Amino acid sequence: MILTAKFNGREADYLKFGTGSKPLVILPGLSLPNVLRSAQAIESAYSVFTKEYTVYLFDRIKFPPDNYTLTEMAEDTAQSIKSAGIENACLFGVSQGGMLALLVAARHPELVAKLVAGSTAARSSDGLYRVIHRWVKLAEEKNIPDLAGDIAQKVFSPSTLKTAQDFIVAFNSDVTAEEVEKFAVLAKACLDFDFRVELKKITCPVLIIGCEGDAVMSDSRSSPAIADEIGTADLYMFDSRYGHAVYDEAPGYKKMLLDFFSR
Repeated sequence: MILTAKFNGREADYLKFGTGSKPLVILPGLSLPNVLRSAQAIESAYSVFTKEYTVYLFDRIKFPPDNYTLTEMAEDTAQSIKSAGIENACLFGVSQGGMLALLVAARHPELVAKLVAGSTAARSSDGLYRVIHRWVKLAEEKNIPDLAGDIAQKVFSPSTLKTAQDFIVAFNSDVTAEEVEKFAVLAKACLDFDFRVELKKITCPVLIIGCEGDAVMSDSRSSPAIADEIGTADLYMFDSRYGHAVYDEAPGYKKMLLDFFSR
């Protein structure tokens, strides 16, 4: 079921499924087509959670302003979660969604019981800047074929691309002008950021998951660095067989989440 959170004159759609008594909030990464287009696939991917949890996946606000920052995005995300009547949730964010999850946990501890942040960073790096800058440039030029191809190459491992590249590129190519504009605005927020000072404010149990083969973060130290800054976080690194989208590629990933949240 797709619902709409309304707050402060803004709106954000979210997907809700499952029948469990515990809330699980998922914050996805950047997506060229609207992530909620994949609602059925998302429900299938997270079906292991649906008996114990009610699952909520939040999209970004519908019309993000120019020069939208990660901290503003995180505040809007927190307001979306509050408007849905959620508190004390298990929170899982990946990529840009992982950045937002870290900020929400730091600034709104009442919303988060446990946190998992995957394939993410707490500050920009030269490698991440190069990847995002290219995506922004291609999006602003409306060069969808090259943008879709580059997203596929950077996000997925070679083994995944070998079997699914045509489908992945086609999925990312089927976008509207509005979706491309929104992608560019959201991506720009990842060009220059550093919220490491916020990480010390996080008090809930945290698991950071990274991947040695992550070509988006372009720095295998980004996940360990987050864990080090928090100080009490658990850390798990997948090897280079997987890519940035290890959360979809690694067969044991969802079980790792379930085990951590069930402790």
